[in-house]
Amino acid sequence: MPPSFIDPLSSPPSLPPLKSDHVSRSSENRRFGDLRGLRWRINLGVLSSSTNIDDLRRVTADSRRRYARLRRRLLVEPHITKDGSCSPPDLVMDNPLSQNPDSTWSHFFRNAELERMVDQDLSRLYPEHGTYFQTPGCQGMLRRILLLWCLRHPECGYRQGMHELIAPLIYVLQVDLEHLSKVRKLYEDLFLDRLDGLLCQKNDLCYSFDLRKSQDLVEDETGSHGNSMKVSSFDELDPEIQTIVLLSDAYGAEGELGVVLSEKFVEHDAYCMFDALMSHGSVATTDFFSSSPIAGSLSGLPPVIEASTALYHLLSLVDSSLHSHLQDLGVEPQYFSLRWLRILFGREFSLDNLLIIWDEIFASDNNRSYIHLVEHLSQLWL
Repeated sequence: MPPSFIDPLSSPPSLPPLKSDHVSRSSENRRFGDLRGLRWRINLGVLSSSTNIDDLRRVTADSRRRYARLRRRLLVEPHITKDGSCSPPDLVMDNPLSQNPDSTWSHFFRNAELERMVDQDLSRLYPEHGTYFQTPGCQGMLRRILLLWCLRHPECGYRQGMHELIAPLIYVLQVDLEHLSKVRKLYEDLFLDRLDGLLCQKNDLCYSFDLRKSQDLVEDETGSHGNSMKVSSFDELDPEIQTIVLLSDAYGAEGELGVVLSEKFVEHDAYCMFDALMSHGSVATTDFFSSSPIAGSLSGLPPVIEASTALYHLLSLVDSSLHSHLQDLGVEPQYFSLRWLRILFGREFSLDNLLIIWDEIFASDNNRSYIHLVEHLSQLWL
């Protein structure tokens, strides 16, 4: 059973309300304008940009399978076999005192040490948003994602600030689910009938959304709260609402595993987004945590220093007096720009404004050019 975001022993957390509209005004004309998390999954390359819903479902199911396999392989427990059953331990190979680096206990202790490092940062994550990021369920999901990514990429490991890159990704996925819950309340009947024309009984489908809905996400344009709206046919719905219903239909390609908007698979989807952001997306922020030059770099500088230098050059064009003043004081650009680049302004802006900035970053095609990325970030900053 896929892990759930909500811990059964804790009270449901409330999403921290956004001060501005949860979808950037500049992106209203984009596809999936009301589903920021889905747009980011497409922009980061986790999902294809195909207009075919079944294609989106197949890619969604494949990405979730990859995460499930990775979790089974890397999150080890002593004396738990790969099929999940307990087996008698091989005391020569697997015991807590074994010096064999390949033993299950050795892996377990290495993971525990890494987990302690991650927990130190997670305990301080977004305290201004109350309990949302501090619930046991959310903390557990954040911990597993970071732990698995670091185990999968030992050459980089865990670096401070990575937790501030994963948190907004999980948040936007949850906001998508809030929007889906709102649509489900308004068009309840469409979520109880199969869209291929075959009627199914109400008890054939069971949806459970336990998150306490924040005021600004569940209130519709008329100011009313989630009252079911009756429509005579699916075709009468607004096209965006039709898409949301189709993305939530478990009878399509890949069945439940391919439901694109699914509370059960938030952890799977968030990991895939984080991996794309860190490793192979349009931004590839892993390079900003590296102290070594990238192969083929003309400058011979580490990417974050190269980008910081470019940022300083842009500052000289925009505000030459400030640039001269900083130079006179001996202020190197990396003194202030390292964290800007490594966590994409995650500490410089409130969460609601940060999401709008990331909308633009993820939507831009920077071709992994650090100079181009810095120019784009600078335009947003100014």
